[in-house]
Amino acid sequence: MKGMIKSIKRAPHQMSSKIGRAQTSSDAEFDEYERRMQIIEQGADRLVKDSRLFRDSVQGLLRNGADFGKAFETIFQPIGSQDVDLEKKNPRSELTLNNITMYQVLMAELKDTLAPELDLIEGRVMTPAKEFKELLQRVRKTIVKRNHKLLDFDRFNNSLSKLREKKDKSMSDEKNLFKLENEFENAQAEYEHYNNLVKTELPQLFVMAQKFITPLFHSFYYMQLNIYYLILDKVQAFASDKYDLSYGDAESAYMANDQGAMVQVEELTKRLTALSTGKFGAQIRRNQSKSSGASGEASPGPSTSGDVKSPAGAAALGRSSSVFSSAPPAYDASTSAASKRPPPPPPMKPKPKGTLVTALYDFEPQADGDLGFRVGDQIEVVQRTESANDWWTGRLNGQEGVFPGNYVQEN
Repeated sequence: MKGMIKSIKRAPHQMSSKIGRAQTSSDAEFDEYERRMQIIEQGADRLVKDSRLFRDSVQGLLRNGADFGKAFETIFQPIGSQDVDLEKKNPRSELTLNNITMYQVLMAELKDTLAPELDLIEGRVMTPAKEFKELLQRVRKTIVKRNHKLLDFDRFNNSLSKLREKKDKSMSDEKNLFKLENEFENAQAEYEHYNNLVKTELPQLFVMAQKFITPLFHSFYYMQLNIYYLILDKVQAFASDKYDLSYGDAESAYMANDQGAMVQVEELTKRLTALSTGKFGAQIRRNQSKSSGASGEASPGPSTSGDVKSPAGAAALGRSSSVFSSAPPAYDASTSAASKRPPPPPPMKPKPKGTLVTALYDFEPQADGDLGFRVGDQIEVVQRTESANDWWTGRLNGQEGVFPGNYVQEN
């Protein structure tokens, strides 16, 4: 409460000082000491933050490395089963499977090796730096108190000067003048006490701070180097005689040993997607045929509902041509997604015989009744609808079948 009252009394003088209507005192020697004090405070704070960040980063590296090994073990566990018998089909895989276990052992050993080093960072760098910061905070409180005493000194000095310069003084002014002189003398004595104290003690603090901080920086530096060397030694020992790094780096060596694995995985993904898409599409068409037969209408072709046999389903096959940079167009199935039963297809509008369209993308037939084609093929349209998002009927090389309308372009 007492401090709040003093702050309220100092506020008018502070505002007047900012706009230049009040005289302020300055001490160049103290200003230089305070500047050096701020540099030391920033350095101590940075040392604490950087040492904590380094320690947490190393711990995160070890933790993520262990998780990395666990993830690879989970990935390769089903592949290494007896049903697949990967080791006989690809003898090189045995090295990979064995290295997973060795990598997990490496991370466990590295964690045990680095644990004492990280404890040293905590005990020999972070803890002393935190204690030094607490000391600096106590010194900072003394500096703040000195600055408050300077404000009081300037405040009473300005008030006393104004009252002394007043020509016609009343009896009340004379009493106030005597009171202000006493308050000014007290403020001056307190300010000079704290000002001299700070200017005497700070140079000694700077000398001791340098003797204290410099070894901390050196210790932290060599602790970092030791951790770097330990990690490098473990990793190099693990990679020794396991990987051919004659290509220059690990990434190049990995790509050289790929042996087309990425291409095989992509092709396998396409085949699995096409197989599941084709089976589901055939089931949808059979359901549509039953629905049309029950209503007494002949099924004129594919449904416009949002099933897998839409052009979007065919787009999932991933067979876009190298001639076109864009993928096959998507098919809007939002109109029928909420319906439990596909609606009957709209009547197809017959076109004159001999209408030709050009294939923009490859299309592989996935069920009976599909018409397959390649990019650039000229297809004769037999039946079609107004929307290119429907299935059309066409003829190519003497075969007739349905195909997605947004896979072709009219000539």
